[in-house]
Parts: sequence; structure tokens; C-alpha cells
Amino acid sequence: MPLPPLPDFAPGGAYFPVQAQYDEPFIELDGRTGWYAAGEWRYQDRSRARFLHYDNEADPGIVRGGQWAWHTRFDHLGWQLRKGPHVEILLQALNGETRMDGFEGPLVDNRFWSAFVLGTYIHGSHRTSLRCDRFAVLDHDSTPQDPNAEKGWAWTGAYFYEISRSLMRSADRRTVPGAVRFGGELLIVDSRRPARELVGETAYRRELSLQLSAQWRY
Repeated sequence: MPLPPLPDFAPGGAYFPVQAQYDEPFIELDGRTGWYAAGEWRYQDRSRARFLHYDNEADPGIVRGGQWAWHTRFDHLGWQLRKGPHVEILLQALNGETRMDGFEGPLVDNRFWSAFVLGTYIHGSHRTSLRCDRFAVLDHDSTPQDPNAEKGWAWTGAYFYEISRSLMRSADRRTVPGAVRFGGELLIVDSRRPARELVGETAYRRELSLQLSAQWRY
């Protein structure tokens, strides 16, 4: 994955002189074993809560072939609630930190968190969902030419309609297993990221995405 065109990532950058111009997110560098632990609680078929703690135990001071090891750990909490046959509510939150060290201290030292609430209404073949997200990255290192701070909101609206499988028939009039689903999703993201100003853009940005889909599930 190519790195963004920030001044510090250019050849001879003051803070990242040995960083390659790309990132390999799945390369093994330090030979350490990461771990996670999770637990779940259920009440009948109406409520479910889940907790997870993750720690990759990486050595953030290891750098090989222009790639750094990042020490990343986070906690995750989720809760799902069904109210009758028509309403479903889902809440999730995540809080963690990630770090990579330089030769005289941390080059990247970030805290991050995100949370969302999702509500879904199901009526027959119709399914409508609304979701609200809040997210942030807090930058605690001393590399001003590599600002990682960011915060924002996101709103999602989605609608899907599923056609009964009894309407799907092959050429010899036999019912074809599966179902067809049509729908769409609208996503609006408002975010503020100071790093954009280093490449001539404004820190604030609103992004809109519309996705339409047709699915055959079998």
C-alpha cells in the first residue's frame, strides 16, 4: 500500500529516513505472538453482549526492510437487542492505542476510539436501517510533519427488499433455491484531519457515497 504524499515520507524525510515509500501491513518483523480474549453473554434470543481485548505484543522499535513493527492493542464492546419480530438495535464501541518507536522516542503514538448505534426495522420483505458513527484519533507524538489526529461523524441509511424464492424458477419450471435481494445504502461522512492541509487540501471534508446492489443468495 503506497504511503500518502506527506513531506516526511519523501526521500530524506527528517523523521522517517528509513521508511519505505509503501507499507506492508501483514509482514512479520519481530517474531512475537499476539493474542486476544473474548467473552459473550446471551439472554434467550433477544439480547447478546460481547467483549474482546486484543494485543499483538509487537516490539515497536523493530524496523526491517523499511517497515516498522506497530504495537497495537484495543478493547471492544458490543450489544445486540431484538425487540419483537420487527426491531433490532446494535451498539458497538472500540478504544485502543498504536505505537511505533524511533531512535530517540516514539515516532507515532496514537490513541483511537469509535462507537456506533444501529437501528433496523423489518416488515415482511422490507428491511430499513439507520446508523450513526462517531470516531477519533488522538495524536500524542512529537512529529509535527506527520499529524495523525482526526475526528468525525458518519451517518448511514439503508433499505433492502427481498423477493420470495417461490418466484424464482428455472427453464423447466422448477423452483431455484435462494432468494433475490435489491437495495441501496447512502453514507455521509464528516471528518476533520489536519494532515490534509500538508498536501494543499482543507482539513474538513464531507464525503457522500451511494451504493445500489442486487444479490442472489443461495
